[in-house]
Amino acid sequence: MDELLCRTAMFVSRCLASDNSLVNFVSRHSVYVIRQNSPVARNALWCCTRFGLRLNMLQRINTKFVYRRVSTELHTYNATVSVIYDLLCVKSHQAELSILSAADIDFIIESLCVS
Repeated sequence: MDELLCRTAMFVSRCLASDNSLVNFVSRHSVYVIRQNSPVARNALWCCTRFGLRLNMLQRINTKFVYRRVSTELHTYNATVSVIYDLLCVKSHQAELSILSAADIDFIIESLCVS
């Protein structure tokens, strides 16, 4: 999905920056004026929403930006999974952590899984 959104964002950005006056006008009118009535604008907004950007930052979305974002998300998920694994080991008595009760461990695991 990220690859498709990246390609969409790059296409719309190129249209917005086009030297062809017709392409430039139509894309700007679609994205900045009629917005929700235009498939091009809806796709541009979807891209920006997915990557947490404002519409005027659409041109920042490229393959390098998406790769960095996905890598950061994966690192965050891996860290969370590692903590959950360690807590499950404590809960099943395969590891020891005397400062937390079983209820504390359950609460932390539930919080990490829900957030």
